[in-house]
Amino acid sequence: AAKSLMNDIAASAERRAQVILKDAELEAAMITREAKESISRLTDEGNRLRRNVENLRAKYRQMLELELERTESMTAGWFEELERDILVGTYARDELLTEIKLSEKMGVSRTPIREALRRLDQEHIIEITPKGARVIGITPDDIRDIFEIRLRIEGLAARWAAEKATDEDIASMK
Repeated sequence: AAKSLMNDIAASAERRAQVILKDAELEAAMITREAKESISRLTDEGNRLRRNVENLRAKYRQMLELELERTESMTAGWFEELERDILVGTYARDELLTEIKLSEKMGVSRTPIREALRRLDQEHIIEITPKGARVIGITPDDIRDIFEIRLRIEGLAARWAAEKATDEDIASMK
């Protein structure tokens, strides 16, 4: 009887172990499935976030390019206005121009004025000094030089046009 009882206990323990093992396998399969689903969701979310970041970067680059174009356009406008004012004598030779005075007068920030002054300095129309921009303008000697250069260039251009003109070019001018 003891042996039969022992066999029954062993069989019961084995069945219980199989049930526990089956439950553990089901639990592991469920955890694995949930983990795979979580990984898939996280991967999808990561891809979505990556696309959002790429879109935001593209929009930021676009905004920077537009701002740069706007600033360059504004700078070009202020450059042309300042250049014209200097050349027509609104600002006298050796007059000192400051970013603050010009920006207040023109109603813009100092940045486009600073860039316009930098370009005028490159053109040798003004000279940047520690106190501001000193107007150089154009002297009578500069004007004579400009006309001398123009005469030579236009003469050279006319000679080259005459030498290289085709019969069609000559006919179209008649």
